Amino acid sequence: MTRTTFREWRALAPVAAGCIHALCFAPGPLPALALPYVELFSLAVLAYIVFTSHTVRRAAWATFLFGLGNFTLGLYWIFVSVHDYGGLATPLSVAAVVLLAAASSLYLVLAAALARWLAAPVLPVPQNWRLHALTGAVWASAWTGAEWLRGTLFTGFPWMNIGYAHLDGVLAPWAPVVGVYGVAWLAAFAAGAIALFAAAAN
Repeated sequence: MTRTTFREWRALAPVAAGCIHALCFAPGPLPALALPYVELFSLAVLAYIVFTSHTVRRAAWATFLFGLGNFTLGLYWIFVSVHDYGGLATPLSVAAVVLLAAASSLYLVLAAALARWLAAPVLPVPQNWRLHALTGAVWASAWTGAEWLRGTLFTGFPWMNIGYAHLDGVLAPWAPVVGVYGVAWLAAFAAGAIALFAAAAN
């Protein structure tokens, strides 16, 4: 892989993963049974990029691109609301969606940067399963904390909390016990674990 191709991959992979992630919250085009597993895979792609980034800054930038793809596609309905029903001009309607997506992405950036910074001493690959588990827990806690902040600050905007992608699947039985943020933690932990095992295999 050439240096230019590698750079392009590092830029495109988080955007593509974010767009795929946005499809995991309602059936169509993906089937309902696939949604929780595709969510885990796409979030694991981001976690892998964050864990293998050489700096916190690169991890933060990749996460911003992921969030931009995720929220821009996932919040398309805002364009319909403000353009079709509100009569706002098309450029302004597009700008409204992109700006909200960018603002929402900042919460994810905070989570990824914090997780990357805290896990720095054991990255790129933790040396034993205990460090794997601890690194995954740090990632999951940072991500869930960011989800909580996004759903609470400034009246909150909890749209597309990753816990909602797991209405079906293996994590669904946990929802009555731990709630949506608990499911979000479990999903983020699983994605982080997948990413760490992938990093260890390379």
